[in-house]
Amino acid sequence: MTKNKTIWHMQIHKQLKRGDKKLPTSIVEKIITYSKVVGFDLNAKPILNTNPDLLNLPLTKWREEDIKQVKEECRRLRKLEKETCGEFEAINGFLKLMSKGHIIYIHNGQEPVALVEVVGDYDFVKNIDEYPSKGVETFEDKNGTKYPWFRHFRKVKLLDLYRNNKEALDKILAKIKKEPTQKLMSRGTLGILKDPNRPTYTFIQEWLNMIEKNIEIQQTTSFLKNFGQIILYGPPGTGKTYRTKELAARILGLDPSSKEFEEKRFKPGNSPDGAWEIVQFHPSYNYEDFVRGISVTTTEDGQIKYEVKDRIFVEMCRE
Repeated sequence: MTKNKTIWHMQIHKQLKRGDKKLPTSIVEKIITYSKVVGFDLNAKPILNTNPDLLNLPLTKWREEDIKQVKEECRRLRKLEKETCGEFEAINGFLKLMSKGHIIYIHNGQEPVALVEVVGDYDFVKNIDEYPSKGVETFEDKNGTKYPWFRHFRKVKLLDLYRNNKEALDKILAKIKKEPTQKLMSRGTLGILKDPNRPTYTFIQEWLNMIEKNIEIQQTTSFLKNFGQIILYGPPGTGKTYRTKELAARILGLDPSSKEFEEKRFKPGNSPDGAWEIVQFHPSYNYEDFVRGISVTTTEDGQIKYEVKDRIFVEMCRE
């Protein structure tokens, strides 16, 4: 998933002036999970001041001269009236540079929201009532405001929501931060993350690695439940034992590093709650060691005694 992938950062917001309130994160989440799109709309004032006909045209119909003029007008208004211009700076990237398969890190200010993968080309609707004809679902909030409100969009596939793995991701952030108050998230409407030394880039790579690992564990767990057995193979030191513990923890719904998971470890003869154990097979380990064998003991009067002893496999079946 992560190899040679272009990574973007993007904010989904309706700010027209600096200082306007951000969208609630719950709305941003629903746009990418329910409507399955990302995008933006353009501040109408700079367009109306330069070429009103552009307002209802897709970006593919804009000339380079049009984009340049509108940007200049927006910069002028920003100085005079605190108008925002981030979406105009994002035009070229969203239209020409972004492609299917690219990864977008969605954030709401400094707050991480989600990772998504681009699955659609640039598209445009003149008004949001056209969205259903594009295969995009719309929704309303409790005040009757309809979403998505933006007209320039791309379809995306959700990879993960931040809140679904907040505890694990917060630990990653804590490791990356050099100081507790350090801000890691990129600013701006849209941009490509190119520098692997930037904390934001490191955070996203760690998040993507976690997603890949979770997908692999889910697939392996599914195989195990369907077939009752699996074989993990590879040279020593490649994490087979650790991965086996992760699988056991996932099936039990526990964290493999938690005390609760360790307490679920099977203890022969006294393990009513025991649910897992690791048995390492080697050339001298046989049926008598694993299933049932004869144990030789010495009684108090020195007599040799032979007893049939159940081994770990039978013990676990019994429990």
